[in-house]
Amino acid sequence: MPICLTVFADASFDHVSGIAAFAGWFRAAGRVHKISKVSERRFATSNEAELMALCATVLVALRRQRSFGDGDFVVAKSDCTYAVEHLKNRAGGTTETERRMVAQVHDLLDKHGLKFYVRHVKGHTTLSEPRFHVNRWCDGEARRLMRQAVRKERRQQCIREE
Repeated sequence: MPICLTVFADASFDHVSGIAAFAGWFRAAGRVHKISKVSERRFATSNEAELMALCATVLVALRRQRSFGDGDFVVAKSDCTYAVEHLKNRAGGTTETERRMVAQVHDLLDKHGLKFYVRHVKGHTTLSEPRFHVNRWCDGEARRLMRQAVRKERRQQCIREE
């Protein structure tokens, strides 16, 4: 029976500082995994942060799954239309960094011979279906980490200005 590796990701972005955090959820090797972190790099747009978050989560999920068989496939889901549209094909992305990351995902998918589907999931909803619950977790976790990082940076700036 084919394995379906399902991946969700979301990013939260501060337009003033460029700080972004992401959260991802995936089921691999029979277990649910949740990952989240504040990005070390700064971003120019929320779209860039969203695409990078989805790519990074897909890459982590593929590495955690480790082995694949005939007919296995990956479904990546995001509430960001930009991320969904740009991850669908190997040439996706508008910056060189985005294109490299998208290509990395497609290279690993090709290496394992996996079919790949990218789907949009409606964000910021109170619907009770599991996909919306997972998307809300990703959204909340990414927002929590981003706000925490922004507060920390502002405190550090205040200390430096004293």
